[in-house]
Amino acid sequence: MDFKCSFNLRECIDTLGIEERGRVQNFVTESVLNLAGPYVPNDLAEKYENPHRLQDSGHIENGTEVVWNAPYARRWYYQQANFQGAPMRGKYWVDRMLQNGGLKQIEDGARKVVKE
Repeated sequence: MDFKCSFNLRECIDTLGIEERGRVQNFVTESVLNLAGPYVPNDLAEKYENPHRLQDSGHIENGTEVVWNAPYARRWYYQQANFQGAPMRGKYWVDRMLQNGGLKQIEDGARKVVKE
């Protein structure tokens, strides 16, 4: 008994929405940005007009990268400091968000997007 199967890989990827900048990628990057928000530190120095400027600087670049582009963003991501809202708000905010249930939420949501 012979069996022959052929399929178009590009068509399959497009149908599932898993191409770069596709609907699954968009869902994942938007979810990381939104779910990480409560973990991003606030800047409490009075000299700044917007204490949420680090959180507000979060955005998506090139459709695939989540970036917080504010002064000291890299420093606050890696360096321990006393933040208002700690221990939830603080360094390694994306890593901690993923460990605290964010990864499961993103995976479950991505599965739903693929099924659409």
